Amino acid sequence: MLVPPRKTSTAVDVSAKLEKFLLEKQSAEIANQHKDACKSLGELRAQTLHSTEPSEGARETCIKYWAQLALLDKRINFSQAGIQFQWHDAFLPPSTFNPGQGRITNSSVHLEMASVLFNAGVMAGAQGVREHSAGGVENLKLAAAVFRKGAGMFAMAKEAASKVDGAVSLDIGPDSLTMLEQLYLGHAQRCFYEKAVKDNMKHGILAKLCGGVAECYAQAQAPIANPSSDLAKHVKQISWSALLTMEMHVFRAQAHLHYAQSLTGEGEVRTQLGKEVAHMRKAQEEVEQGLKIAKSHKSPRASEFDALKSKLVQEIKAAIDENNKIYHMEIETHAPDPEAKIMVKTEALPEPLTVLKGADRFASLIPDSVRSSAIAYATKRQESINVLVKEMQSDTEHVRGRLLRITPQLEAVDSTEPGLPTRLRDKIPGIQQKGGLKFLHGAIQVCLDVKAEVSEQLDRASKILDQEERSDDELRGKFGARWTRSSSRTINAPLRKDIAEAKKTLGLAADADDKVYGMVEDKRGHLEKLSWNIDQLDALVSGAGDKAYEAMDKGTSTAQLQQQAVGLMNVVRHIERFMEEREGMRAKLLAKRDQEDAARALTVLILAGKSPDEAFAELLSGYSIYSDSFRQNASSVQQLLEQLEEGHKGFLQLASASNEMKRREEAIKAVSEAIEAFETLSGHVREGTEFYSLMQDKVQKIDMRVADFKCARDMQKDDLFTSIQDASARGTSDIGPPSQPPPPAAMPAAMPAMPMMASAMPDTSRDAEFARKLAGLPASAPPPPPPPAR
Repeated sequence: MLVPPRKTSTAVDVSAKLEKFLLEKQSAEIANQHKDACKSLGELRAQTLHSTEPSEGARETCIKYWAQLALLDKRINFSQAGIQFQWHDAFLPPSTFNPGQGRITNSSVHLEMASVLFNAGVMAGAQGVREHSAGGVENLKLAAAVFRKGAGMFAMAKEAASKVDGAVSLDIGPDSLTMLEQLYLGHAQRCFYEKAVKDNMKHGILAKLCGGVAECYAQAQAPIANPSSDLAKHVKQISWSALLTMEMHVFRAQAHLHYAQSLTGEGEVRTQLGKEVAHMRKAQEEVEQGLKIAKSHKSPRASEFDALKSKLVQEIKAAIDENNKIYHMEIETHAPDPEAKIMVKTEALPEPLTVLKGADRFASLIPDSVRSSAIAYATKRQESINVLVKEMQSDTEHVRGRLLRITPQLEAVDSTEPGLPTRLRDKIPGIQQKGGLKFLHGAIQVCLDVKAEVSEQLDRASKILDQEERSDDELRGKFGARWTRSSSRTINAPLRKDIAEAKKTLGLAADADDKVYGMVEDKRGHLEKLSWNIDQLDALVSGAGDKAYEAMDKGTSTAQLQQQAVGLMNVVRHIERFMEEREGMRAKLLAKRDQEDAARALTVLILAGKSPDEAFAELLSGYSIYSDSFRQNASSVQQLLEQLEEGHKGFLQLASASNEMKRREEAIKAVSEAIEAFETLSGHVREGTEFYSLMQDKVQKIDMRVADFKCARDMQKDDLFTSIQDASARGTSDIGPPSQPPPPAAMPAAMPAMPMMASAMPDTSRDAEFARKLAGLPASAPPPPPPPAR
């Protein structure tokens, strides 16, 4: 069985280069977090290169390395990592006199992935050949399975190689990998056929299976059928085209022989002897062609084919003799190839996440493509939540307003409670413990203080950028073309944009603050009652003597009124339970939002192959349960309200029109409105406090970025100024940048000192890129990589 040779590679320090890349493109913190992961990746590559044993364990090592690279490729731009992968052509390995032949060097990680999968396929083939040689039924089953997996590795290698930016060696070109995939399917089909032979299956079935083997080998030979093609010339020295053609002829011969044997009738009555002879003659022709190739290439299978030829010659002679003596049938001259049945298919590799089974070493590294998407998703998520929360609040206020018109009247006739109703009484201690009106004023003042602080920080950051710009403009005007660094006005634009957006957000928040403060002042009269003790509130409700209560035990109409009030209050309590359930929904909704890390949630889905839009839709669908639950809750509340309002009409007809009853109703209503106002305003104040806390963190980060930006620009300015002075002292204008300046770090916690260059201008060619990093923006597209070394 044909199996390609392995590819070879040279060592490369993946760990160090990857760690340096993360330090430069991400941050020192991220690089440190993934230091062990980088080391592990380097060790895994070394294990992969040294995995040569044709075993499942060796293949798994290669596949794990491929899976880790595939996931990492979705997180970083490998072309900027400075890693040069070097691989040699499997069919054209380096030699003593030409060590560079067949060598390809490229920074594309897809070259690495395609080559690793190629070698995994080679090991799968070697294991398959070993199992096939053992010859047992279970060995043949295992060999077929391994060859199908190997075909999947070559198929995935073809996909990876197609993404390489630049030339690839012929062994991992599309024609070569297609040939190898079909070759392995031919091997798998052959194992399937040979197992069927051992299982004593009918000759008609064996003919189809054998024809399938010939068909697979024919498809494998097709890419190299033309001897003038590049791939045919490339594999000429190992005679692949001839050997595949040999296998195709021999298995086609076997298919004709099985078909001829299937034509024999029951009881050995040969009713189609003329057709049998035709197919046996065709089998003889095919085996002779295969034998000719086997002898010319000194194949060890030549003796096997020779024996098959002898067997066919004898059977043809015996059949013709039998026909002449008994059947006298006409011998057919044409024997078409039997129907071929291919029973095997390429087994695709599992997804990289499935391969690693939770052992992704870079699971916490956020992909570059996800960073911008995460912001967009978080915005869309917040907009969706805002709509639902606003709808909840609006409906809740509407329900409370409708209840407020009814509940105090029902409680006013409740003879079991001469003072404040229990529904309101139970809420008073909690409100007083918080501080009541004083708590609201204090929380609003805290928000105003934080707003003033962050506004001052933003103004200070703007002034720092203004001063740095003026300094840059003055020096640019003084030194002209010798002031070679990028303009501050150009590269600080992202920072100015963030400052402007933060100020705009604070302006909108100020409008909301005014509305909340106005609501507090509007409800001050009611809210002040919440500071009264329970005895005072009871006296407010019951009044002196409470003649309304004294009259409640008299007369049938009063008893009927009380009975109706009890029934309607049960409906009110049912509504209150639904409102509590609604508040629980709102709390869970906001908790889910706060606990969900947008970047990490998107990373999981995007690495699983979903597009950003598909990932958005799937994550947002997780919030639809709250929307559906609220709709159901609101519908139930609406039905109960309609029931309550309908019953309330009858209640009003029986209600007493006494002044005492009306006074009780107004007192209860006043306390109820005060509690409702406090709860609503507390929610607004809580949201305001959370908002200003987040704004404070955001503005502090902007402030730090501005400080880092100015520090870096000041050091560049000092170096550039010194270089100009030195050049002037030497009497030369040659102050060009050094050839290989050190790359800038990506937004470090503390800016490292830049090297002082006494005799050469500092490199300012990457100022714009450096500023983008300080501003928290993704890096711009890198320059094209240098051409591969030859």
